[in-house]
Amino acid sequence: MHMSDIMAPGNAAAFDITHITELLADNVDRLAPLLQVPVKRRVLLGTFVPASGQGTQAANERLWEAARAGDTARITAALADQPIAGAEVDVWHSSPEGRYENQDPGQAEMNLRGRFLTDHKGRFTFRSVKPAGYPVPIDGPVGELMVATSRHNFRPAHLHFMLFKPGFKTLISQIYCPDDPYLASDAQFGVTRALIGDFVRHDAAEGGLGLPAPWYSLDQRFRLEPGEARRPRAPIGAKAAPGAPAVHGLGRADGSS
Repeated sequence: MHMSDIMAPGNAAAFDITHITELLADNVDRLAPLLQVPVKRRVLLGTFVPASGQGTQAANERLWEAARAGDTARITAALADQPIAGAEVDVWHSSPEGRYENQDPGQAEMNLRGRFLTDHKGRFTFRSVKPAGYPVPIDGPVGELMVATSRHNFRPAHLHFMLFKPGFKTLISQIYCPDDPYLASDAQFGVTRALIGDFVRHDAAEGGLGLPAPWYSLDQRFRLEPGEARRPRAPIGAKAAPGAPAVHGLGRADGSS
């Protein structure tokens, strides 16, 4: 098998649930000079990345597009020691029911998705709802493998971030909720200690910010590296049709396999 075959998108799902993706990502930068081929490190982008072309939103704007359910969260983030203005920040995450907008016909268009610009200090802020974990699809050989190995198919709750600025490498990250029961047994092995966010619960409402009790805050830092800025292609280009089958879970709700 060639390196190009290993990194092909068609093999991504099986590699994700067998830990091969993370093992390759840890070694691909080191192996590329030896192989003398242009190999790019694969990150866990996720299937439900937004398509390009959406407009930017104002600071502290909300991500929900319809009636809100679940606990509110206020996210404040910045580029650590990097006052870079005008970086585009795409944010997206699952609903409190554990479904992304483009896989759920019942959600409003662009629900729980947004694009923000960093200010002159490299900061951005928005409001959303606390996401929930969800089961990954188990149709085909991926599901057969998970059943055969007696593993559950749940991913812990997380927020997706993609930071784009010409002159810098595009940064793609997932920040996980620390109280999720599947944190230690992620079906796709995507969790590391550095990616666990410090979500803080507040039991008093913050009327000036439009945050009813209880609400959560997250103060997150990112860092951009000089290099080529490229936007990945969205794997899913259309919304799921009404009546699309739901993805079912395997294993126990306590996060064990």
